[in-house]
Amino acid sequence: MLKPIKQKMMGWHSVKVSPADTVFSRLVRLRDKQCVLCGRKGTGEEGIYGLQASHFYSRRKWAVRYDVDNVWSLCIGCHKKSHQDITEFEDFVLEKLGQKSFNLLTLRAWSKSPLGSAYWKNLTKKQAETIFFPLLGIMER
Repeated sequence: MLKPIKQKMMGWHSVKVSPADTVFSRLVRLRDKQCVLCGRKGTGEEGIYGLQASHFYSRRKWAVRYDVDNVWSLCIGCHKKSHQDITEFEDFVLEKLGQKSFNLLTLRAWSKSPLGSAYWKNLTKKQAETIFFPLLGIMER
């Protein structure tokens, strides 16, 4: 049975959000706890409210959609700005990863996902948590 994919407004556009997207977004925001570009801290009980998980390479690139090197926490202002001019975000990712890892991320982004989109779209929230949350302890940046 296919899992429902919700439409969600992201301030300036609407995106389809699967249970895996929701869990992975939370994971990334818990990792960073602040906008990686301007330093604005998340609020709320978990310290992630007001932050968005921003993909350097588009969410349409399934090979890196759930890649922790491709997704970073941004406040809505920096997220919107990054879609208008990618330069600052690209400089940040390059500096954070280094040239070699950045090149490998680019290579992965332009590769076909071995699992394919159907695998990720059909995960339940519980399955996604089981896959993603063990990464939280080893993702310290």
